[in-house]
This record gives sequence, C-alpha cells and structure tokens, in this order.
Amino acid sequence: MLANEVSRKGEQGQCEEDEHGSGRGQHAPQQRAGRGDRLCRRGLGPRPEDRPGRKLGEAGPQGGVDEHQLGADGLHLSPVLGKHGQTSESSLRTVFTGIVRERAQVVSFGGGRLVVETSVEAEIGDSVAVDGVCLTVVEAGGGRLAFDVVPETLERAKPFGADVNVEPALRAAEPLGSHYVQGHVDAVGRVRSSEPEGDGRRVWIEAPQGVLRYCVEKGSITVDGVSLTVAALDGSAFAVALVPHTIATTTLGSLEPGGEVNLEPDVLAKYVERLIKPDTMTA
Repeated sequence: MLANEVSRKGEQGQCEEDEHGSGRGQHAPQQRAGRGDRLCRRGLGPRPEDRPGRKLGEAGPQGGVDEHQLGADGLHLSPVLGKHGQTSESSLRTVFTGIVRERAQVVSFGGGRLVVETSVEAEIGDSVAVDGVCLTVVEAGGGRLAFDVVPETLERAKPFGADVNVEPALRAAEPLGSHYVQGHVDAVGRVRSSEPEGDGRRVWIEAPQGVLRYCVEKGSITVDGVSLTVAALDGSAFAVALVPHTIATTTLGSLEPGGEVNLEPDVLAKYVERLIKPDTMTA
C-alpha cells in the first residue's frame, strides 16, 4: 500500500504515475515534488520554503515540538517533516510494523524530554516508536535521539524503563513483515505470569475489556511495540508465545509478574466494529 501512493495531478491537471513506477519500488525517471509542494499546488497548504525550519537541537514553541510536527494527541506525526519543514524521505506515513529494530538504553527522562542512546538513525521531525509509543524526534546526534513527551502520552502509556524497544517508521517499498501498527497506545496491561515453554516463554497479560474486545486467537496485538500473535484468551487476559529471538532482542525477555506493558490492539478490528456497529464506539 505504501509503495503505491494515490495518483496525483500534475501542474497541467494531468494524472501522473505514482512515485514508485509500477508499485514494485522503481523510482520514476524524474524527481517528484515533495508532499508539501503537491499540497501547495492544490491550494491545501503552504509551500515548504514558506514554513519555518529549525536547526538541529533547536526547540520549538515553548520548548516543545511545533504544531507542524506533533499531532493533537501527542502520539503521532502527520505529515512527517524533516529538516527545514520538508517532507522526510525516511517515511511517507507514520506506520510501524511491530518488528523492533533495537533494544535501546534510556539516557535520561525529565521535564518531558526523553533521551535515548540508539544506533537507529533518524532526523529531526521523524517518527520513532519507543516501547510502542510513536514519538517525534526533536534532537538527533552523537548516537542519541531526543523526544518531547506530552502529558497525553504519560497518561496513556506506562513509565519508561531503563531499556526501551525502538523501531523507526516504515519506509516506502519496505515489506510490512508483520501487522499495521500506529504507535497509539490504547491501554496499559499487567503481566499475570511468564513461564518457560520449550525454547521460549508463554506470557499471560491482563488487559482492560476495551482491549480484549479486539483480541482473537491467532490475531495480532502490539505489546511494548512488539507485534505478537494472541495464543489464548480468557475473560480478563490474553496469552502470547515469545520465541527466543524476541526474548533476546526486546525488553519482553525480562517481563515478570506484575510488570506493566503498553498495549495496542489491531486497528483493523476497530474499523470493522465501526462499520458494523457504529453505536458501540466510545467517544
């Protein structure tokens, strides 16, 4: 889906082919205009050169992320903006897969500013999932990424620990590999048990009914930013089976009873519910 953007109109009103040719990732012969230029042609937004840029490490209004970078809920970035307010080439949409790139170390967290030491490369304005929470990079350099964490995020997600799971946003033409993850945490779950199972572990996680209603056996759910398959369900919890690779490369390997985890159910289930029973959706 990401590799085949909707066809857009050119300056003469003619329909141009998408940025990646036939949809297999080939680039068109000529360089295409950025998203900001396309919006400008349609009269939907300012030209990139008219938007204020920001130097590396320079804070936005009131020391936070400016309104062009941070969504109203504080959990996502749309559109993704890079240096000087132009559309970032690293990701065309704020989309994740739940395949963690790295287990990173938290350097500091105070005053709403989270600093993480990581080998994941990102520019100011890029979106990065941290323990399943989509955050906007406000400072980058020296093997570290900094994010401003707003109260909305703190209310919905668990506190950040010493280590966090990090995943950059999906790039155009990259394989999805898992399931569609937004980086919008719906609730915090609590580990009921974690027991060895063969070479892996079976973990039971207690979750609110608002999350369990979207869970089905063999369906997908995101736990601390990791895409997992629901192995079993009961009235108040769900179980997941952790393979050795997940145990070794993510924070889930250190889960213990009573520990908290960020939860994001598959958003497709929400769309289905909305279409079938719109009156069941809460405000």
